[in-house]
Amino acid sequence: NAIGRTPRILNSGEHEKAFYQDLWSTILSGETWENTLINRRRDGRRIYIDQTIAPIIDNSGEIGHFVAVSTDISKTRRQQQQLQVLYRVLRHNLRNQLNIIEGYSSILDEERSGSKSQKAMSGIEDAVDDLLRISEQARRIEGTFRGSGPTQERRSIRNVIGNAIDDVEFGSVADRTISIPEAEY
Repeated sequence: NAIGRTPRILNSGEHEKAFYQDLWSTILSGETWENTLINRRRDGRRIYIDQTIAPIIDNSGEIGHFVAVSTDISKTRRQQQQLQVLYRVLRHNLRNQLNIIEGYSSILDEERSGSKSQKAMSGIEDAVDDLLRISEQARRIEGTFRGSGPTQERRSIRNVIGNAIDDVEFGSVADRTISIPEAEY
């Protein structure tokens, strides 16, 4: 039960004493304090909070109260951490594939003909294909985390074709007439 207790019960132990001293010295001096707090939920899990605390000055010029605006950024923070792990794994995989390419290239340099060369060349081609697939996977995953997939917009087909003709015929003096019924696709 948290009723009647201080917010200290949610303290995660993640911040040093200097962190809280900075918070209090900033708001007691009349300035706004902004930072990310790490606290704990009742079940013990960490919660990341984007916190802004500002003093409210009364008519006599004294600080009477404080107002705090808190935004739970835990989900975003977890997504960022997952994305960082993904990037580390992808970088590791890319490094491994590049080492394979480098090794096969050395073989090709030493022996320019024969079956050994053909195997090396095949290995290089496979490694390059793997790198391209990994790159495409990273792009798709990043789009998922950012919530930005391919965008679709409705446009008039008349405008699309007209723009295409303008691009092809740019600089041409000939007039072009487009007669397409108005429709969106």
